[in-house]
Amino acid sequence: EIYVRSYPSAGFRRQLSTTGFSGVSNASAIDWSHDGREILVASNDIVAYPAEPGPTPIIGPARRLFTAPAAAIAIWPTADHQRFLVSLPLATTAPPQLTVEANWPAALRTH
Repeated sequence: EIYVRSYPSAGFRRQLSTTGFSGVSNASAIDWSHDGREILVASNDIVAYPAEPGPTPIIGPARRLFTAPAAAIAIWPTADHQRFLVSLPLATTAPPQLTVEANWPAALRTH
């Protein structure tokens, strides 16, 4: 589960998630905006919580932004939380073919 709590005193605590957390595999699965006014949680859905920082933070209701692709390896928000970089695995295609030419100087002399 994901909680927000005051620091260093533990006077305030608010649970954000209610169904467990199965985040993508990067450390940015939870991101607090630089201005402190939004918390992003990246699990199957990318969710934003409006926040008012302070001794007793005010956390607003969740707003679903989009559903992450099922194959997402990692998701990184920009500093302003307006765009996201999503890392996906390469398509499963045959690796590029590599041709090794032995004794290539001799092959150049014959052409």
